[in-house]
Amino acid sequence: MVILKSYFDGGNQADSREYEVLSLAVTMAPEIYWELFEQDWNDVLGKHRVGCLHTTDAVNRVEMYKGWTEAQRDNFLEDCVEAVARHFIRLATGSDPGRFGIYCFVISINLADFVAHYQNNGGMALKNANEGCLRQALHQLLLWSEQQAMCESVDCIFDRGEPFYGYIVNILESKKAVRDARLVLKIKNTIQANSRELPGLQMADLFAWAQSHRNDPWAPNWKVELLALPFQWEWIDKTNLNQVHQANQEAWATWKIPQRARTR
Repeated sequence: MVILKSYFDGGNQADSREYEVLSLAVTMAPEIYWELFEQDWNDVLGKHRVGCLHTTDAVNRVEMYKGWTEAQRDNFLEDCVEAVARHFIRLATGSDPGRFGIYCFVISINLADFVAHYQNNGGMALKNANEGCLRQALHQLLLWSEQQAMCESVDCIFDRGEPFYGYIVNILESKKAVRDARLVLKIKNTIQANSRELPGLQMADLFAWAQSHRNDPWAPNWKVELLALPFQWEWIDKTNLNQVHQANQEAWATWKIPQRARTR
């Protein structure tokens, strides 16, 4: 049986008072591709004498990166991005047949637009941005597992302590969700894990941070190179919130997923 392993990690938090954008990245590939990547990734960590990548801390040179120079930080992140690129899917072109490998989907929500949308649409609109991110990411993951990776089962691994995990548990507990969404049956394991121990979560963290800060004026080479990889990005703001809402809200509403607090 071919198992697709997927790793979920968020960038920022669902609070428009502190953040402009909430992102959720999911990195995915059959097991064999992760094994090769993890060897490469751990070599990078060993080279820089650090236990793991936590992108926010690395960028700000705090915690385990305290005392690093800007050059040390940028060299480390450059090596991380190069390791990702060596194992990432490569699209076919006229002169290149392409390559299968690790893939990433990132969903980003403009939080101010999201809050304004539910305030203007009363009880008909989705009110929690974490749920919105998880819905879209899970949809893309399951489609890719079926249409591209052709895997029989899916493992979903979440960074421990983040709010997205609870939604997937609720979905799998909903008998109607499982009846309505055939591909949900592919999910065999849902796990919360320590990102310090799993390169797949660290890669997802890197994509989530970079995408959340896509429009920041600071654009080091490693960030530009990461965002140039052929990952899929979905951006949700006032221009398409109605469309996204109408596409899936009717079905999801009948699944009776427990409601969380509104995003502020």
